[in-house]
Order: sequence, then structure tokens, then C-alpha cells
Amino acid sequence: MSRQRRTFTSEFKLQLVKLYENGKSRTDIAREYDITPSALDRWINLTPVEFKQQTL
Repeated sequence: MSRQRRTFTSEFKLQLVKLYENGKSRTDIAREYDITPSALDRWINLTPVEFKQQTL
């Protein structure tokens, strides 16, 4: 059974990126918030301008 695609608000994404920037591990964030590590990696690697454009 496949996982249904979910959408996340830009505020939620930014909150998780900030957790990572403040020292929390990617694995812990992904596990705690039930997201895929690859989704978190995409959000972390976006520049601020790209992040803003993607979430509009």
C-alpha cells in the first residue's frame, strides 16, 4: 500500500529547517515529524529565495 502524498505549509517546512540548523539531526527530525528524510533534505538545500518561490 502506497503512502498518500501530503502537503506541508511553508511555516512547517521552515520550522523543521531551523531545527536542523540549530543542531537537531535529520534522522531525529524525520522520525519525530513523520516525514521522509529526502523531503527534509530538499527543504534544507533550498536557498531562501527558492524556498519562498516554491511555497507560494
